[in-house]
Amino acid sequence: MLGPLSAGESVLAFAHYEPGPGRAPQACEVTASSGEGGWTLSGTKEPVPHGARADVLVVSALLPDGGTGLFLVAGDAAGLTRTGYAT
Repeated sequence: MLGPLSAGESVLAFAHYEPGPGRAPQACEVTASSGEGGWTLSGTKEPVPHGARADVLVVSALLPDGGTGLFLVAGDAAGLTRTGYAT
């Protein structure tokens, strides 16, 4: 993944902020659960600067043990919805 990023061929975005007032330093609303096929993330991140055009998202999520995990999510992942907006 680092090769395309360093060559400018891929865009990465950090999805940490969640809707609502204030900005928590940890993931609160987006949760991660593990299963046979890997991890499933549920929830909304907003705003995500450059998220609508990113090839890969680094998403923070609340883990089952209460910690925070970071997950690489492909921009074309099943179930992922992205909406761009003018800033």
